[in-house]
Amino acid sequence: MQTILPPSDSADAALCRWQEAGLIKSADMQAARAVANTLAAEHHRHGAWQQRLAWLGLSLGALSFGAGVIFFFAYNWADLHRFAKFAVLEGAMLGLLGLLFMLERREIATGKGAILLMLDLLFGALLAVVGQVYQTGADPWQLFALWSVFSLLLAMGYRSDWLWCCVIGQLNLALTLYFSTRFGLWAMFDDQVRIIVVIASVNLVLHLFLDAAPRFKITAATMPFASLFALLLALGYLVWLAALLVFDSGSLLWGQTLYGTDGASIVGAGLLLLSPLVYLYYRRINPSAIGLGLWGFAAIGVATMALSRLILESSDDPVGIFMLVGMFVLGCSSALVVYLKAMLRDMSPDVDESVTSGLLASKAPDFESDVEPDVENDVEPDFEPDGEDKGEDNAKERHP
Repeated sequence: MQTILPPSDSADAALCRWQEAGLIKSADMQAARAVANTLAAEHHRHGAWQQRLAWLGLSLGALSFGAGVIFFFAYNWADLHRFAKFAVLEGAMLGLLGLLFMLERREIATGKGAILLMLDLLFGALLAVVGQVYQTGADPWQLFALWSVFSLLLAMGYRSDWLWCCVIGQLNLALTLYFSTRFGLWAMFDDQVRIIVVIASVNLVLHLFLDAAPRFKITAATMPFASLFALLLALGYLVWLAALLVFDSGSLLWGQTLYGTDGASIVGAGLLLLSPLVYLYYRRINPSAIGLGLWGFAAIGVATMALSRLILESSDDPVGIFMLVGMFVLGCSSALVVYLKAMLRDMSPDVDESVTSGLLASKAPDFESDVEPDVENDVEPDFEPDGEDKGEDNAKERHP
């Protein structure tokens, strides 16, 4: 795959390539990433926001181009001949491949990720056109499943967070369409719970896989942003599940909702079971303030829903209810933010030490090479060892 696709221009992908080439030892990858993050932060303070803005503009431009092609076909579908449809799509794909080849030949790193993103979108449009023109009879979820496989090949070859996010999004759409086709849009409550649990579990497994990829030396899946995107989707489904259990029951305390168990018991048991596991993983095993923060805010949202339902069932004062719920949200959110800031302070000394050791290790060979004397081109000093200055004699000869 690396012989077909160009290398990614991200820092993580460059470090992974250097590790595969043997330039960086596996034990030094954490220090190398710390050095890269430190240099990136220093570069960001000196105007790197312009490059980030340019990268964001390229990515949004790629998304807009792909969406424009899809909307063009949707609007002019009846007026275009089937050969014209294929000609427009395949011509655009060939043009993008030619542009990608030109950038690779000229060793221009900027824009290659955006071109691959446009290629991915056009491939999805091509699958949809094939299905509509030839009436293959395939379900929509099969289209997104095939699309996700193609995107996975691009993501593993180019090692881009954007392409991995496309894979995760397409996989979620494929699962959602599959379950909606199998059970219908308005499934029974037990079926809804099972569907949400399955999709949330898939996203959580993807997050854990991408999060553990650096430790298991899976360089093609070392994608921190895509890992957080998968976690965000998993938490969204889990919060949705909690909302169903809390609000879609006759009574929060006494309503039988799932397998003879009330919603409050399921939500409470889930929070009590997941809280220590989440803390152990994101604080001890793989420290991550962002991951722990996402779980914490999701738990605050679920607790807020349960508290609101309990108060609404036991009180008729809406003003007091909103004040109490607002104070609960503000207090829990403030406490979580304070803890996350303390966690970042605790993590910073380890990072600084690794940065220092990595910088010293990288600079040591340069110092040795710089201090070697140049014996052949050594300049003769202007004074003799016995203390007589030859500079004065030379000056007298020039000025008698």
